[in-house]
Amino acid sequence: MINFEIIFKRLKMSEFKIIDLRQEDLDILQ
Repeated sequence: MINFEIIFKRLKMSEFKIIDLRQEDLDILQ
């Protein structure tokens, strides 16, 4: 189950640049 709070925090840190979400980030979310 994905924790959306982490995703939102990452998006804010990345200035909402979804492209910055790399495979490594997806692995951390899993």
